[in-house]
Amino acid sequence: MKIKFVNHASYILKYDEICLITDPWIEGTAFNEGWDLIETTKLLYSDFSEITHIWFSHEHPDHFSPSNLKNIPLEIRRKITILFQKTKDKKVVNFCKKLDFKDCIELFPNWTELSQDFRILNIPHTEGDSWMCIKAGEFTILNINDCVLEDDKQVREIKTQIDSEKIDVLFTQFSYANWSGNKEENLIRKKFASKKIIEIERQVSIFEPTYTIPFASFVWFCHEENFYMNDEINKVDFVYSHLKNKLDTTPIVLFPNEQWNINDEHNSLSSVEKWTHSYESSIVLEKTIKPLFIEQVDLIKLGENYIKDLKKNNTKWINIFLKPSYIFIEDHKYSYKLSLNGFELSDKTHENCDISMSSDSLKYCFKFLWGGSTTRINGRYQVPKYGKFYNWKLYFQTSELNNHGEKFGLKFILTSLYRNLRRNIYNSL
Repeated sequence: MKIKFVNHASYILKYDEICLITDPWIEGTAFNEGWDLIETTKLLYSDFSEITHIWFSHEHPDHFSPSNLKNIPLEIRRKITILFQKTKDKKVVNFCKKLDFKDCIELFPNWTELSQDFRILNIPHTEGDSWMCIKAGEFTILNINDCVLEDDKQVREIKTQIDSEKIDVLFTQFSYANWSGNKEENLIRKKFASKKIIEIERQVSIFEPTYTIPFASFVWFCHEENFYMNDEINKVDFVYSHLKNKLDTTPIVLFPNEQWNINDEHNSLSSVEKWTHSYESSIVLEKTIKPLFIEQVDLIKLGENYIKDLKKNNTKWINIFLKPSYIFIEDHKYSYKLSLNGFELSDKTHENCDISMSSDSLKYCFKFLWGGSTTRINGRYQVPKYGKFYNWKLYFQTSELNNHGEKFGLKFILTSLYRNLRRNIYNSL
């Protein structure tokens, strides 16, 4: 069993005739120019000629990159099978079908055989995320990816579903991956970074993997508006040391293009040194992206169109739950009112607005159904002192719901309340 690290959350798994790549984000920024890869990917698009299967854990652009997939030569795409969890909207599968991949298999939550001695289990988690277990020959590999496992019960449920006596390799995320406080609130980011370590400790103690590979966090916040969030990220040298000295597992750190045969020796310290150099050379303010300026008339037009679509795509329930939200646009130095009546100028002061952001960032929220979700991840905003952030969030949670082919209704309300309750309990610990 050979594992070749590609970058971030992507690796290639080779076993007999199967050559599976996970979440191939090869190049370019993600989340509306909010994230970039720390290190350049060594894998070329022509190298996909060796690949038999591509698996996406979820639709986020650091895992499913449409532009990157288009760059795989057509004659190579026609020999690759796509694997993705079954979804209601079928967006990912339909997109890949249009790119003429060999086959697009929707995975149900049960074991799927890719060959006589290679099978996978892909289970949806929350908010579109999913995890995957691979059983190939004598090996069992568990890829938790971005799934947030908030308590022991969730981890034990996965272990029961896997039904394996041992887990050889655990892949798990090791740093925070969304907005984590305003610029001055570095203690919040320290808390979130610490929680990722606690999650890893929980996973290792229950899954008991022989080896643990930290991955899916090899990115930096690359925009002028979110650069400050790099200040408390967990870096892989710290995570490696913690795994090695405090947990009962062998940490394996891989640099892009490095290959490791399971159970062989690997010089992780050498890989850690390479990553340390990459952190130092890549995460610099001079390399950040600057926002564009969107004219007021254009922003108002986009906002009006956004509200029209929101009312068209949802039931009248939204009239009860969506309250006006006040947005301060930093480069306009004005506040705006977003309501089901439209988008217009407001006299709210900055500190009483629900959110503060650039016109460029708000444009993205209005233009794409997933725009608000992207913004909560890329962190290109601030939360003023007296505003009600949830009022803003609910608008764009609704359009994200529409993005997945669903409508605002009782099911969404109850699910949202439950998730917020779980998240609040988790964040208070």
